[in-house]
Amino acid sequence: MKHDDDLYDPELLPPIPVLIGFLVFCVATAFVILGMTPFTHQLDDIKIIGLYVGGSVCLAYWAFLWAFDYVASPPRIVWLPYVCYLVVCLLSTLFAREFLRWIG
Repeated sequence: MKHDDDLYDPELLPPIPVLIGFLVFCVATAFVILGMTPFTHQLDDIKIIGLYVGGSVCLAYWAFLWAFDYVASPPRIVWLPYVCYLVVCLLSTLFAREFLRWIG
């Protein structure tokens, strides 16, 4: 029979940086969900910045975790489209007119 002491074992938890990365991913996913809802039209400035910054922060944090051997590198078929999407976001923002800067 298992005891109540066996329910929580800190040795089985992932390292703290991986848990923080999971929270960062959750926040970025929340911005994506918020960005898809039509009922928050007054929050467009927050949504657009959250969508642009969220993907970049997730990529940068994943690169940090990968550089310090917390996570394994996924195959190119996973990360190459993601990086290409961020490049397209960056280029479309840079080439947009000034008053459409964050909508480009």
